[in-house]
Amino acid sequence: MFYKTVILALLLTTVLGGRNFVFADDIKLQMLDGIRRMGEFVELSGDALSIRDHQGAEQSIRLGELKSISFDRKMKEYVERQTIVQLTNGDLFPVDAISLFEDAFIAKIGDDNLTIPLEFVRNVFFETTVFELKEPVVETDGNDTLVLKNGDVVRGELVLLNQTKVEVSTDLGKLKFPQSQIRSMTFDPELAAEVPVADKFVQLFLQNGSVLTASQWQYNSNLKQFHVEIFSSNHLKVQLNDLIRIEFWNPSILPLSRLSPTRFTSENFFGNSLSFETNRTLSRQTLVCGQSVYTSGFAVRSRSNLIFEVPVNAVAFIVSLGFDDHIKESGAVDVRVVVGGKVAWEDSLSHQQKAFVNVPPIPIQPQQDLELQVDFGKQADIGDDIIWCQPYFLLQK
Repeated sequence: MFYKTVILALLLTTVLGGRNFVFADDIKLQMLDGIRRMGEFVELSGDALSIRDHQGAEQSIRLGELKSISFDRKMKEYVERQTIVQLTNGDLFPVDAISLFEDAFIAKIGDDNLTIPLEFVRNVFFETTVFELKEPVVETDGNDTLVLKNGDVVRGELVLLNQTKVEVSTDLGKLKFPQSQIRSMTFDPELAAEVPVADKFVQLFLQNGSVLTASQWQYNSNLKQFHVEIFSSNHLKVQLNDLIRIEFWNPSILPLSRLSPTRFTSENFFGNSLSFETNRTLSRQTLVCGQSVYTSGFAVRSRSNLIFEVPVNAVAFIVSLGFDDHIKESGAVDVRVVVGGKVAWEDSLSHQQKAFVNVPPIPIQPQQDLELQVDFGKQADIGDDIIWCQPYFLLQK
C-alpha cells in the first residue's frame, strides 16, 4: 500500500493549494479485479484516488485496488533506429551507445550512464526498433553468440565492445568486427541471472518501447520527471510525458505466464499441428498488441486451445487479446474463454472492425479448468497471430 501511494503521488501529481492533482485527457484506470474506469481529472488524497468523468460525476478509488494507469498516448511505431538492450527479466532499454567495461555493460541513455552487470543482459540488438525487434534463433551452445548482418554466426567469449568494434575470443583465436556489422549479440545463458525485483514493484512503459522495472522512485514536479532505481543503485530520469502505461504488481496477481498449461492443442486450416510461445510472438518478437508493449502473454494461431488448472485461491481471471501488431493483414477469428466446461465469454475479432479487446473480468472457482480458445472466423477466414495479453489470476488475499 505504501509503495502504491508513493508512486501515484510522485508520478501523477503537482501541488496546488495543498492538494495533489493532474489534468490529463482519457486517463484510464484498471483495477486489480479487472474493472476499468476513465476520467479527465485525477486527485490524490490520503490513500484514495478520485476521478471525475466527462459528466462531472466523481468517484473515489482505494489505491490498494489499482492495477494500472494508462495515458492517452500510443507507442511510436517508427522511431530512430537504435541499440536495444534486453535484460533477463524482459525489460527493454533503447540506448544511445553501449560498451563493455570489466564485468559490466555501460549503456548511455541521454545524459545518464546505466551500469548493467553482465549476468543481467540477455540480448543486445543493433540498429533496430521495438516493432522490428526479433530474438535470434541461433543456439548459443554455452557461449556468447554474435549474429552478423550477413547471417554469419560467431560463438566464443566477448572480450571487447565499444562504439566502433567488437572482439570475441574463439577456438580460432581472437576475431575482431566493426560494430556496424553486428546485428545482435546473445550472451552465455549459463551465466545469466534474473534481475532482482521486490515482491511489489512497478513497470513503466514508454512511447519509444522501453520497459523499465523499478522498485524505488522520486518525482521532480518542477521538471515533470522522475528518477527510478532500476537495480544495483542504477538511476534513470524519465519524463512523465513519455509514459504510456504504469503497471503495478503485487502478490495478489499470478500471471499465467508463470504456469505451464496442462494441455495445448492447435492446428492450422489444413490440420497441421502448431505451437505457441510464452512472453513473445510466434516469430520470437516482443509482444506488441493494441499499440502497446506487453511483457507477459501467449501467442497462438487458429485453431488453438490453451488449458490451465485454476489455483485454489483464485477468484477471477483477467486478460486482453488481439492480433499481433507486427502483422498488418486481413484476418478474422472467434475467441472464447471457457471455465469449468462452460463458455464464460466469447467474441469475434477482425482487422477491419475490432482488432483488440479488453475481456470483462471473469469470476472463477477452484478445481476448474480455464480454456483459452481461438477458432477460425467468418467464412473460415484464417486469422493472423493472436496474443493473449497479460493474462492473470486474481488471488484471494
